Amino acid sequence: MKPGRLAIVVVSVLFVFITLSRVASPAAETGGPPAGAPAEPATGAPAGSPTAARTDWQSSVQRQVAEQEYEVTWQTSTRVEGLDAAWQAPNRAHNLRTYFTASGIQVVPRTEETPSWAWSLEWVGYGRGGRSWSVEPATLEAKGARVDYHRGGTQEWYENTPRGLKQWFVLTAPPDEIGERAGEEPETLGTVAPGRGRGVPAERLIHVDLALSGTLCPVIAEDGLAIDFEAPGGARVVHYAGLRVTDARGTKLPAWMEGFVGSTARGVRIVIEDVDAVYPITVDPLATSPAWMAEGDQVGAGFGFSVGTAGDVNGDGHSDVIAGAPHYDSGLADRGRAFVFMGSASGLAASPAWTAEGDQSGTGYGPLFGYSVSTAGDVNGDGYSDVIIGAYGDDNGQIDEGRAFVHLGSASGLAPSVAWTAESDQAYANFGWSVATAGDVNSDGYSDVIVGDPYYANDQLFEGRAYVYLGSGSGLAGSAAWTAEGDQSGAFFGWSVSTAGDVNGDGFSDVIIGAIQYTNVQAFEGRADVLLGSASGLAAGPAWTAESDQASASFGCAVATAGDVNGDGYADVVVGAPHYDNGQTDEGRAFVYLGSASGLAGTAARTVESDQVSAQFGWSLATAGDVNGDGYADVIFGAPYYDNGQPDQGRAYIYPGSALGLLATPAWTTASDQPNASLGWSVATAGDVNGDGYSDRATDKVRRVARGNWRLAGARDPGEIQQAVRRAA
Repeated sequence: MKPGRLAIVVVSVLFVFITLSRVASPAAETGGPPAGAPAEPATGAPAGSPTAARTDWQSSVQRQVAEQEYEVTWQTSTRVEGLDAAWQAPNRAHNLRTYFTASGIQVVPRTEETPSWAWSLEWVGYGRGGRSWSVEPATLEAKGARVDYHRGGTQEWYENTPRGLKQWFVLTAPPDEIGERAGEEPETLGTVAPGRGRGVPAERLIHVDLALSGTLCPVIAEDGLAIDFEAPGGARVVHYAGLRVTDARGTKLPAWMEGFVGSTARGVRIVIEDVDAVYPITVDPLATSPAWMAEGDQVGAGFGFSVGTAGDVNGDGHSDVIAGAPHYDSGLADRGRAFVFMGSASGLAASPAWTAEGDQSGTGYGPLFGYSVSTAGDVNGDGYSDVIIGAYGDDNGQIDEGRAFVHLGSASGLAPSVAWTAESDQAYANFGWSVATAGDVNSDGYSDVIVGDPYYANDQLFEGRAYVYLGSGSGLAGSAAWTAEGDQSGAFFGWSVSTAGDVNGDGFSDVIIGAIQYTNVQAFEGRADVLLGSASGLAAGPAWTAESDQASASFGCAVATAGDVNGDGYADVVVGAPHYDNGQTDEGRAFVYLGSASGLAGTAARTVESDQVSAQFGWSLATAGDVNGDGYADVIFGAPYYDNGQPDQGRAYIYPGSALGLLATPAWTTASDQPNASLGWSVATAGDVNGDGYSDRATDKVRRVARGNWRLAGARDPGEIQQAVRRAA
């Protein structure tokens, strides 16, 4: 059964087995928290109890099943023309299928019966300078997820993992010594020696030569640390990177990749400077699906629950990416953690350069640090991007009042210490549920931030509130320069917040705010408000509002600037309504509104839907930047419950902009091909992580896990929340 409407906010992505808390607790009836406030969390099963043992057993089984899926097996028939039988290993995480043969590996799309592309890689030689020796023929040995190629004086093996297809080469001695032992005569390369353009004498360089075949074309990164392989038509389908070369002492050696052409083969070679190195030398690259992938490496952490560009936090000219894992445990359940991965000419780094965790102490549940993440822009004008992170479950005087944290960028990256925090000072307000850059609302040259507080209650229960804090030369102000409220019980104003860009071209950034359960003519239809910037800051009231005009559509669940999709010089906005029905229940719909000199249009210029029951298209959305370099902004959408052979595998879509506005059909889609992965739960532009002039995109894939009771009002059945709001009103 698909999740209910508001109930899916957190639970349906991270949990399979849930016990929902009651809306009105006994404490509420006896003067405790108000009706509908979050219930206290379960304390968890004591160690050694039957419940704990059962949970440990389930986790063990899950790990075993996941590991077995990547194991190598013998196949008497293959999907590669001319290959009758071979060892093979499927890789669900990257949608790759690898066949291991004596003449190297052959990789094809995992799910295609007739592969649309093929990529073959064979280790054919090793050498020094302009000389090269052929490797000895290989004998294969498969065990578990690993295949060893036994070759005498050299070693080669592969391991199929969720991170990708790991590859190792080992040179037990310098290449000329190995060649002499084997009695091989060296070949003089038919082209220039390795290291062209590097300024390193060729005799100081050794190399591993890899022959390429198949239908893919290599595109080598400027720094030589990554190679993307393009299919006919230009789609990049394999990413070869993560290069690490070490000697016997563990010393990392300078290395890069470049093309080569020999007398019998052509392909790529890994070039290594081995001066003062102690043999053996280990060469360790990684083959993955396009670009980049990372995981939280902790069961139930919810890594990727929130994703976004971090801007350029170290000023190197490459955009960086931030991801949140709000259920990360580190001495405290649900402490939460945020990760920043740095961009470079070869793309995003495989490991985070910076992490931070919630600082709440205690023995109960943690602050859910990383529930929301975003670039903060440059709040202090030092030329480095900063980040903002929400922890809506943070307790700092009031239970679940929530907090937001800003860390500043610098030439060395993000600072480990917090530069700024703010909180709601109201129990169960959930400040930090949503966070974002506000742009520069007063055009003073400093970025500002906006924070949502959807459970805030002033005169109305759960009306919600949003706050804008202004930047300056000394950073963000301690007090909000602007606040606004929903002014309606149960509106949940501030559920989503974002910069709107400059929708009227007056030189001031504007903001957009969602109120997911706002009621006008239709109950709980939802609403989005845009408030305009000016020299004195944001206007007190909205200049533009829009509603779904359909009961319980959840319009405003996600809001964002769309960028300028039609190239007219005005920013446009996009709003999601994931429970919108138009032929299919809860298929979801997204609405694009165009900016102009007079502000946003009153009617949507484009609407798009999933056309699938309960796919919940529009649950997440964002500008994708300009991914194809045509001068028009594109938009990315998520449908986390889309089914295509796997239940709730999720799907993400990019719709391109044009002179006519957003086009009606997507130019790109991707799905997780994994049950309950809910890809598309969060989506964002990644900025330009490799500096190639094109925007990149980030999507999450958050696997559900059994975890126990959930404690937030936002995770309850929507009918119960609506009843509580009506009673309170």
